[in-house]
Amino acid sequence: MRDIDRDGKGSRLILMAKQYAVVIGVAYVVVALLELLLKTFSLGTLPVLFHTPVHNLIHWATGLAGLGAAYYMAGKYAMAFAQIVGVVFSLVTILGFVTPDLLANLLGYQVNMVYNLVHLVTGVWG
Repeated sequence: MRDIDRDGKGSRLILMAKQYAVVIGVAYVVVALLELLLKTFSLGTLPVLFHTPVHNLIHWATGLAGLGAAYYMAGKYAMAFAQIVGVVFSLVTILGFVTPDLLANLLGYQVNMVYNLVHLVTGVWG
């Protein structure tokens, strides 16, 4: 790991990564729980939650990994979590916009604009 503490930014970067890991962790665990309880949820005709086993597993894994990264060893892995999730969800966003049918086949559900926007925010923020 680079010595990023010389200019005083290291502790701020780690804190930001821990905050990202906590927020993403909590959000994705809550979504995973809601998917199990509600199965589907729509705002009018727009599906907001759609449950498939693969989709739900991804939400559980992302959420629990985020919480683990934020709290295990005082957040030592939070930076790596933010970077990995940022890259993966950015790629998922690109697939969602460019080749939605391929992404639908991989995930088992048709990705809509709500999912693309959530993936975009998760990826870019990471």
